[in-house]
Amino acid sequence: MGLDAVYEHSPDLIICDYNMPNMRGDQFHDEIIANPQFKEIPFIFRSAIADERLILERRKRGRAPI
Repeated sequence: MGLDAVYEHSPDLIICDYNMPNMRGDQFHDEIIANPQFKEIPFIFRSAIADERLILERRKRGRAPI
């Protein structure tokens, strides 16, 4: 699972799809930023979803808008 990989490898960057088999990308992102050890890791979403509300919400949850 992606969370296991983050805890094991402490990546410098996370690229994530929104639609994943075990957990949605926003849930994954929330788990990452809730942990002080990992909340500063840059997080990039790649997805076919074009929901502007969702995009803006995720930008607000992250460090800075892109």
